[in-house]
Amino acid sequence: MTTPITPELIERIRFYANNGMTKAQANRIYGIPRHAIRVAIEKYDVRFTTGYTTGVERAFKNLTDKEYEEKDLIYKSTVQRNRYDQYKEILKTARTAAERKEITYGFVLHEFELTQAAKNNRPPLPGFTSKFSSHPRIADMLRAEH
Repeated sequence: MTTPITPELIERIRFYANNGMTKAQANRIYGIPRHAIRVAIEKYDVRFTTGYTTGVERAFKNLTDKEYEEKDLIYKSTVQRNRYDQYKEILKTARTAAERKEITYGFVLHEFELTQAAKNNRPPLPGFTSKFSSHPRIADMLRAEH
């Protein structure tokens, strides 16, 4: 026996969808029948979240416009000390050890690529000029801090 699709049921489904629930959550937690969810999606254009977020959504989830613009400017300085200071500021925002490791890895890799470009072992990074100064011992600076 199927549950009748009433306007109240459709409003409940729409409420759960607008509050970021997935179809499975609405079904499991609130007991909304799957066929009712399917009808709401097909006939009433209700959009549920998929439960997956893209990298861009995760990266810029709670950023304001100004913070979004500043995020594009990371490590753009031509002076290594300024880039290192930016790295330390970003590192302060890390909440877990894994995030700190990832930020450090990205910084060290970026410095390595700049060093390789300065030595003419590779073409310059896109959007960067060859005027970048990079110290070959950035790893020593990082070790000294830990």
